Amino acid sequence: MKKIKSSDYSLGKLPAFYDPRNLKFEKFIKKDIGILPESFNNEKMHKFKLKMYGNDKNGDCAIVAETNQVQRFEFIDQKKPLTFNDEDVLKQYFYQTGGEDCGIIMADSLKIWKNEGIKLNNTAFKIFAYLYINPRRIEHIKYAIKNLTGLQAGIWLPKSASTQIDNNQIWDVVAGIDSEAGSWGGHAVYICGYNKIGPICITWAQYQQMTWPFAFTYIDELYAVGDEKTYENSCLDVDKIKNSLYELSEG
Repeated sequence: MKKIKSSDYSLGKLPAFYDPRNLKFEKFIKKDIGILPESFNNEKMHKFKLKMYGNDKNGDCAIVAETNQVQRFEFIDQKKPLTFNDEDVLKQYFYQTGGEDCGIIMADSLKIWKNEGIKLNNTAFKIFAYLYINPRRIEHIKYAIKNLTGLQAGIWLPKSASTQIDNNQIWDVVAGIDSEAGSWGGHAVYICGYNKIGPICITWAQYQQMTWPFAFTYIDELYAVGDEKTYENSCLDVDKIKNSLYELSEG
């Protein structure tokens, strides 16, 4: 199969919208995080065939990132892998954009995921909540990857990332004009693991390693998502999350 070049990829994350009412991950940790492993990867639990889901031609990266994590959630819940098709992912994308290929604000899409669900295989897959994580709090990033099956990340990609992915290189910070944040565009990915080098994400039907300095420089929004059971198993304060969600709904 001919390798697709980055010039054939589509981006689609619109500038981040920061709502001060967003629930902050750090406020719901019930106890000390403790010592985390040097590396962890959720992909070791299963072997999914990675799919493009139309992101070579459409800016549906936010829905692709969500779909990838839904697949991992359901594997844990149902003990079997679910497969999704491009048509459902693209239908969800164009539903959220109103029919245009114009990209998505991640916060808006996460709200739909929580309230309505992502409709795949005639099923609406919902999350209980989404919690904002400071992209520079490495211990929170590691904890959420390990205990919540990964993270939803928005990256303001530099042009240098395009060259690096074409050359099968790690995403890293470089010098020069091509290192400017957003010079390539906005992109949403599912982060499935981490190691000494940095986070590992799934994007454009492949795994992409990035360094910690790259993550700290270019990730501009980061969310821990999950259902109620996932949060309970991760030692987050579910009752406190429920109360905060109720207060938001009443506000």
